[in-house]
Amino acid sequence: MLEDPRRCRFNPKVLRCRRGVPAPDGCLTAPQVKALKRIYAGPRTSRGKRIFPGYVPGGEMGSGDDLGPAGEPSLSGWEDWIVGEALGYHHPIQDSFFKYLVFEDPGWDWRTFDFDRAPKLTAEKVGAVLDAVDADLSALRARGGKIVMYHGWSDPAIPALASIDYYERVRRTMGRAETGDFFRLFMAPGMQHCAGGPGPNTFDAVGALERWVEEGTVPDAIVATHRTDGVVDRTRPLCPFPQVARYDGSGDPDDAASFSCAKPRR
Repeated sequence: MLEDPRRCRFNPKVLRCRRGVPAPDGCLTAPQVKALKRIYAGPRTSRGKRIFPGYVPGGEMGSGDDLGPAGEPSLSGWEDWIVGEALGYHHPIQDSFFKYLVFEDPGWDWRTFDFDRAPKLTAEKVGAVLDAVDADLSALRARGGKIVMYHGWSDPAIPALASIDYYERVRRTMGRAETGDFFRLFMAPGMQHCAGGPGPNTFDAVGALERWVEEGTVPDAIVATHRTDGVVDRTRPLCPFPQVARYDGSGDPDDAASFSCAKPRR
């Protein structure tokens, strides 16, 4: 479980199969290494301009915590969401999204995707319905609105960096101090898409929002739990970004009481 995967300096090149040596399980071919690097980097145009954030290390493998529609264990990691069918029932949502919503062509082949033209077409076609990217939240703030937003660092569906990018844009637009008065972002280490994963991934964000709005209690931390076979085996505070949970130096490392929210180390 990575508290802040951005600090993980992982080079996929270390997984490349050695030439002339029988390939062991887990090694990658040169094209696979190149593809993996592109997934981490995020999609770019032919001129190298970033279109959307890439994925961070740590969420590649599913946890087995979730169950599929027939009750079978779900991998729930990259195999489900990014690199293809995992268990025979799940089709990559990205392929279906472009096939049916953007291009409206059941025969569309993802290999023809044009990174220079398709993103603009997608925004024109479905952006008004799906996008919520306006960084000017002055109207919400003026009427006393509050936002408690969270994202799992190991989310294999939507890159966690996308939420950080949006939050930072809001802070630049609204002011850093002013944003903290009505908008808090919580990053959940080890949590996958909305739930699951090795990190504590069950927490009461709605309750934190209600207490903030109705009682004026600012959510300086939200305690999250992880369960194995229904039994809580780890708790950890989720801290308002950019703060992170830092071990106090004593106490049970699986107990939230042993951690405090602090500024990240450089």
